Amino acid sequence: AGPAADCNREGGGDAGGSVNSSAKVSAYLAFGCLSPRTIREVCLQRKDGKANWMPENMEMRDFWIFYALAHGSQLFTRDGDGPANLPASHWQPHQPALWRRWLLGTTGFPLLDAAMKELQATGYTSNRCRQIPVSVLANDLRLDWRAGAELYQWLLVDHDLGCNWGNWRYFAGVGCDPKRRHYKALSQGLRYDADAFFIKSWLPELRKLSPKEAHLIPIRRARSLAGDEVKWPEPVVDPLKQLSFEDQKICPEQGKGRGKGKGYQSPEASGYQSPELPGQGKGKPRSFERNLGPAQEVKGKGKGAGLGVAE
Repeated sequence: AGPAADCNREGGGDAGGSVNSSAKVSAYLAFGCLSPRTIREVCLQRKDGKANWMPENMEMRDFWIFYALAHGSQLFTRDGDGPANLPASHWQPHQPALWRRWLLGTTGFPLLDAAMKELQATGYTSNRCRQIPVSVLANDLRLDWRAGAELYQWLLVDHDLGCNWGNWRYFAGVGCDPKRRHYKALSQGLRYDADAFFIKSWLPELRKLSPKEAHLIPIRRARSLAGDEVKWPEPVVDPLKQLSFEDQKICPEQGKGRGKGKGYQSPEASGYQSPELPGQGKGKPRSFERNLGPAQEVKGKGKGAGLGVAE
């Protein structure tokens, strides 16, 4: 019984669409309403073993809590010292226009944009949807990941400092992960939101399109006539680089699609104007917009050994 009764994590969990892949108990854990030990006992009582993933997630949650305690203020440093960590030269100066598009969910990548809109509207985001925004902000836009971690701290109903900042370090490429990860935003959507239920829930302009076309809307040559009718922002980075090698094969060759234009056009070249932040222009900005720039640098470097993502 309870919020986890119909949870299905087979295949690793989807993006939070038509299949309920989240137990929705993270807020109760964060506020101390539920004990991890209680969750473990209940889950292990299931004879089919389909709830065993939750005790494993409790272990990872404990790891991040102890990771934060062990590293103290080093948790908030931008760079790491691991062999696979991104070098200091990777990061670009803060770019307000790109930052606004990322946080408002207007990057032109459906799964990322839907995830950010869900987070702002509900204070919740699934495990799968936490990974894509981190990867694009840190790996593709090359903006200081700490600004994103701080935004999540303001918005998440289930915020836990160790889990949030530890996971951000991990997926931003500066944490305890022994290898570098780069999530392909479009391929992740095709795989984990195959019916486009999630993106169409938060991006209604895509509802008339097929699931495949809805996910590939950033790629002009993959659009149908119906896709051409959708008012869609130019993607912030080359969309073909957000597809795996195998998924690139499903896109029509250059010049054979029905879309307008050829290939990728940068937002600057297209004349796309980023929308204003809520509260800008009139009155004072909302509270979480007070510190939109990168966090202040703290001396020291983090250490640790890798584990996966905690939900």
